[in-house]
Amino acid sequence: MSEYKKIYEHLSEQLAQEDIADGYLIPADLTEEERAGAEQEIREYRLKKLSTRTESERLLSELTRLRLSVHRYLESGVYSSDYSFDEVLKEMIAIMRKTKKEVANDLDVHYTRLSRILNEREEPNLSLMYRLEKYSDRIIPAIYWWKLMIRKQEFLISEDQNQRLIEGRRVKNYLEFSG
Repeated sequence: MSEYKKIYEHLSEQLAQEDIADGYLIPADLTEEERAGAEQEIREYRLKKLSTRTESERLLSELTRLRLSVHRYLESGVYSSDYSFDEVLKEMIAIMRKTKKEVANDLDVHYTRLSRILNEREEPNLSLMYRLEKYSDRIIPAIYWWKLMIRKQEFLISEDQNQRLIEGRRVKNYLEFSG
């Protein structure tokens, strides 16, 4: 007798079949052919569902995926240029299938300013982050946008020894503690 059948028998002594069906997932013992057939059915079902979803469902799904991806990145504590503010914004624009001009207009931001932000020539401000939160229907909160920007700044500060030396030379009468 398989292990799963033993589990099922034990559960059926304590619970009704409806309760078992609602609360437990007991895998079936399938042959390779049966498993391949089941996987093919699932694949076909998923493709059918993907092809029949609405634009709104597609947007919700993709923005939720982006949010989870950004959340995992922020939780990691490690800087990656793939998750810089501008890269995530570019991905969001691609998900929305809009031009940069359309997005700039929707966000009430001058196109040149949006372009400068996307090309890392200008830093975004908090107002833009609030607008991006609203633009995504709060799927990607303003705090995520802020943390993306800050993560890059933290990385630059920790790595920029040259600028630290240059700016340090400009300081007069600094505190100096000798141990």
